[in-house]
Amino acid sequence: MTGRFAAAIAAENARGRVAVIPDIKCISPKEGDLLRGRDPAAAAKRLVDAGAPLLSVVTERQRFGGSAELLAAIGRAVAVPVLRKDFITRPEQLVETAELGAAAVLLICAITDEENLRSLYDKALALGLEPFVEVHTAQEMALAKRLGARLVGINNRDIVTLEKDDGGPGRTARLAAGAPAGALLVSESGILSAADASLAAAAGADAVLVGTALWQADDMAAMYQTLRVERKTPRPIVKICGLTRAQDVRACIEHGADIVGFVVEYPHPVSWNLDAPTARKLIAAVPKPVQTCAVTGGSVEHVLRVAAETRPDYIQLHAGESLADTATLVGELGKSGIRVIKALFPDTPDLEKTAADFCRAGVHAVLFDPRTPNDASRSGAADLSRYRELQRAIDCPVVLAGGIKPENAAAMIRAAQPRMIDLMSGVEASPGIKDHARIAALFAALHD
Repeated sequence: MTGRFAAAIAAENARGRVAVIPDIKCISPKEGDLLRGRDPAAAAKRLVDAGAPLLSVVTERQRFGGSAELLAAIGRAVAVPVLRKDFITRPEQLVETAELGAAAVLLICAITDEENLRSLYDKALALGLEPFVEVHTAQEMALAKRLGARLVGINNRDIVTLEKDDGGPGRTARLAAGAPAGALLVSESGILSAADASLAAAAGADAVLVGTALWQADDMAAMYQTLRVERKTPRPIVKICGLTRAQDVRACIEHGADIVGFVVEYPHPVSWNLDAPTARKLIAAVPKPVQTCAVTGGSVEHVLRVAAETRPDYIQLHAGESLADTATLVGELGKSGIRVIKALFPDTPDLEKTAADFCRAGVHAVLFDPRTPNDASRSGAADLSRYRELQRAIDCPVVLAGGIKPENAAAMIRAAQPRMIDLMSGVEASPGIKDHARIAALFAALHD
C-alpha cells in the first residue's frame, strides 16, 4: 500500500506506536455539540502540532454539522494526509473528494450494496484516493476481504443508528481476525481512553480513530498524547502439527496451542503418519475451543474419506493437489463446516498467482512450506523474504512454517508478522515425539 494516508499509519507503527487519527467533527448525534465555540481548523492544527500524522474530517452536514468547506479549510491549515468521512454512495462525491485534496475516502459497507461498493472502490483508486472500507459485522468484513481492501476500519458502533450505541474496542477484537491479509486495520469509535486504545492494539489494530474523547477533553493535545500507546505485534494463531500421542496433545493444549494437527494417511512416507482410526480417537479428545487439523493429501475421494473418518475442524492439503480438486474439496468439506488450508512450496510455478487462485477458490489459508511433499521429513527454514512477498500478494492468511523453534520464534514473528504459525520438528525430541519443555519454552517466548 503506497498512499500517503496508509503510509502515515505504517510510519507510526514503525516507531512502535499505534497511529492515532483525530476525528474532526462538529456534532455527535449521541453527545451533541462538540465544538463549544472552538474553531475546528485551529483545533486540527493544534493536534498536528502535537504530533498527529494524519486526520479524519467529517463532512456530513445534516447530522454531524460538517461540510466540504470544512474539509477545504483544514486542508489549508495542515499538511498531513486527511480522510474524508461522509455517506459516500455516488461517484461524483468521489470526484469532489479528490478535488478537495483528501488523501483517503470513507466507504461504508452498511449503506450500499456490494456492486456499488466495488464500483466506488475502483473509482476511488482511479482518482488517486485511498479507499477506507468501514465494517461493523463479520459479513461486512467478508465483503471487505472480497474487495481486497488494504485499509479497513472496524466501526465499534453502528453507523446505521448514527453511532448512538455504546460499542467499544471489544468489537474490534471480535472482527480483527477476519480482516484481509496485509490490510491496515483501524479501530473506530468508542475509543475513550488509553486503555481502550491498548485493547484495540492488542486485538491487532494498527490505528485508532478518535473523535468525541478528544473534543470532550480539557486539553485536546494532552489527551492525544495519552492515546499514543505501544503497538505490540499480536500473538499469531499457533498450530502444532505432527502429533502422535495423547500426552503430547494435552501438553500443547495446556500451554496454549490454538490448533493441534495430525498427519493422517499422508501419501508419502513420513514419521508422523497415523491411520484414520487412531487420528479420530486423538481428535475426538480435543476440547473446544482448541481446534483440530488433519494433514493429508491425494485424490478428492481419499481426502473426503479421511475427513469423514476423523472429523477435524481443518483439512490441510499437502500433496500438490490441483486447483480444481481443491475447489471441489472446499465446497464438499464446507458442507460439514471443515475449512481447508492449502500448502504451497518454493518450487510452485508462479507462486503469487497460484496462491491468489487458491484464495479465490475459497481456501481458509495458504501454508508456505519450505519442504516439498517428496522431502517432507527433512528440516527446512522459512524464507522470510519470499514469505512477505506472498503475504502482500494475496488476501487470505499465509501460514508461516519451517524452522520455527522456541529460540527464534519471537524474532521470526517480529520480522514476518504472520497471523498463523505452524511448528512440528521445532518442538520435538524425535520425529513424532514432542518435547514438553520445548513446548513450554515456545509459548514463554511468544508471551515475552
